[in-house]
Amino acid sequence: MSRALFISQLRQGLRGLEPDEIDDICADYESHFADAGETGRSETEIAAALGNPAQLAREWRAESGLRELAKQAVRLEDLTFYDKNNETLTVACTCLESGNAIWPTIPGDGKLTIDVRYSSEQLANTYDAFFKNLTSFNPKVRVETKGGINKPPFDKENIGNKALYKRAIEVAARLGIELKGEVVMGGSDGNFTSAVGCPTLDGLGMTGDFVHNPKEYINLDCVPPRGAMVAELALRTLEG
Repeated sequence: MSRALFISQLRQGLRGLEPDEIDDICADYESHFADAGETGRSETEIAAALGNPAQLAREWRAESGLRELAKQAVRLEDLTFYDKNNETLTVACTCLESGNAIWPTIPGDGKLTIDVRYSSEQLANTYDAFFKNLTSFNPKVRVETKGGINKPPFDKENIGNKALYKRAIEVAARLGIELKGEVVMGGSDGNFTSAVGCPTLDGLGMTGDFVHNPKEYINLDCVPPRGAMVAELALRTLEG
């Protein structure tokens, strides 16, 4: 097959793409013919090495799952907001898998994993419904959502949680400990106990730094007073 016939069939197969994109693709193959021709190879040999132009055109026209997921990742993370009407939502894209590093083909299917934290049950249900009905940027690409809420949000406005927190502050003060609480949007078994109506406080352990890090440490001098605080809080709670 000659260079002219190869490029002609390639252009014909690329119909439907933007004209500038077609020109760029064809120019790339023209350069392959030119570079290989300088080594003394014939146009027929070069065309055979490049492959079937009709098949190449189908590959170029394929819809990229990777590109769709990349756009979805940007859109989803942009949903994050803090302290908006006393509500917080965080969306973090944790993994994107698509394509093959070995084969230079347009990626087809793929997978995007996200981690979402909600400050209230209403917010959780609203955005869970949104995630399960995502629309694609490219109408030729189908987006399917799997998964859902696997931990209920911790309700900082829960009356039982507030009462227990107030008692903890009183107990800590008697032991000379200044206790300050905050909701950090993490996830633990405390999410489940609070959701079923059991007054819950979480994170009453030791002080330290670099949580979930190889450098994580605790302050040993805080062990006796913190241990005493938790013990007395448990006793007072059991006593009512």
